[in-house]
Parts: sequence; C-alpha cells; structure tokens
Amino acid sequence: MNSRLSLWSLGIHLALWYCHLPAEAQVKKVRASLLVEPRSLVVDIHSDVTFNCKWTGYPPRSLTWAKKGNNMVLSNKNQLHLKSVSRLDAGQYVCKAIVQRFGVVEKEVSLTVNGPPIVSGDPIQYAVTGETGEVKCYVAGTPPPDKIVWKWRDDALSERYTVEQSKVHSQGGAVLSTLIINNVVESDFESPFNCTARNAFGPGTMTITLEETGTYHLPHHDYISTICPTRPTHLLRPYTTHLPVHLYPTLHL
Repeated sequence: MNSRLSLWSLGIHLALWYCHLPAEAQVKKVRASLLVEPRSLVVDIHSDVTFNCKWTGYPPRSLTWAKKGNNMVLSNKNQLHLKSVSRLDAGQYVCKAIVQRFGVVEKEVSLTVNGPPIVSGDPIQYAVTGETGEVKCYVAGTPPPDKIVWKWRDDALSERYTVEQSKVHSQGGAVLSTLIINNVVESDFESPFNCTARNAFGPGTMTITLEETGTYHLPHHDYISTICPTRPTHLLRPYTTHLPVHLYPTLHL
C-alpha cells in the first residue's frame, strides 16, 4: 500500500485532505500475558528438569530461555529441558518473549539443586606459635549441613581446640566454621586439618594446611613495602612485622 499523496497545480484552491487506513492496517495495542507461567523448582542432584513457559498476545513474539547473567540461549521453545543437573546448574533462569521494535517481556524462576555440602576456604592458613590461632572453612549448599566436624591426623581434637559457627549472609547464608587453637604449638604445623560437613546426601570435605608465621625485625626505613601471604601491606616506619617463616630469606629492601 502506497501512503504518499502527490498534488499538482492546486492554484489558489483550499482543500482538506484525509489519509485513511483500512482496518487491517490500523495499529493495534501491544499485549503480552503468560498463558503458562514457569515455576521455581527444587530438585535432587543428577535429576532431569523441565521448565514450562508460554506467552500469548499481539503482535507475534519469539521466545528464548537463558540463565541469568549469561547471554547464551538455552532454548527457543516453550519448554527448557536440563539433563542430570549438577550444582553448577543451580541459579536463576529467564523466559523472555521478544517483540521486534517493541521490546522484551520476561519471567524469572529459580532452580535449587540438593546435594552434599560444598566445603571451601583458603587451603593454606597461618598462625603464630604460642598465640591463639584460627582455621576457617565455609559450608554451603542445600539442604544445610546436619553436622560439621574438624579432625587432625584423622583423630578427634583435644580440649585445646574449640569450634565456633556462624552464618555469612554475604555468601548466600553459608556457614562459617572456625577452629580456634589455644596456644599454638609446633605439632599443629606438622599435619593438615580436615573440615568435613555432612547432610542427607553425603559428606563434603576440605583439607587445610596451617603454616607458621613469626616476628622479623626490619631495618629502619622511611617507607617499606612487604608482600604478605594474602595481600600487599604498606607500612610507614615499621620496625617489626609478621611474615611466614619461609619468606624471610626472600625479603628485598
């Protein structure tokens, strides 16, 4: 259909002109609604998962499934199938209806995968002989752990060791388990510590090595930069600092 109007030799005549569109060409209001709304799911590890999502409305739209934070299209159909899910599949999924020239409407759902606890932390941690030391591990996952146990040399710990636990909301509600060592001795550095958590799906464990730190006297310098185990520490006129014993020969001033 040609919408251009051309006029020739109008002279001095006045006229009022109308542009009329047939009914099938008139603009309709954009509508979008969920005919089948996807539901969040909680499943066991290695299960197969299916999400359902169907949009209806005008004009016609294309549909995509993607994991939140990832642009990779997982499906262009109403259903999203995931086979034998692992903990890596847990998270948020988005069902999008894309209308060209008008935009995107979307619905977000979550997938929770039950499995054994996930235990993490720094594999090497540090303490000073004769002082109070700490060894830490984080336990995450669903369902929550029924029990967290610390062992050293595969034995239960003596009364010199105590355990504290707290939730860390900045890490999704993971449990922080802290092994407190009263009066650290040389034997504490000889064997690694094991942090083991267990729930109905089985155990999760991590081995942590404790390394010794000590006091090293530095020469008098106005500005000294030392490299510590975890991050650079800039000291103004320092005379002593704590460094791992094995780092002493590598200091460059």
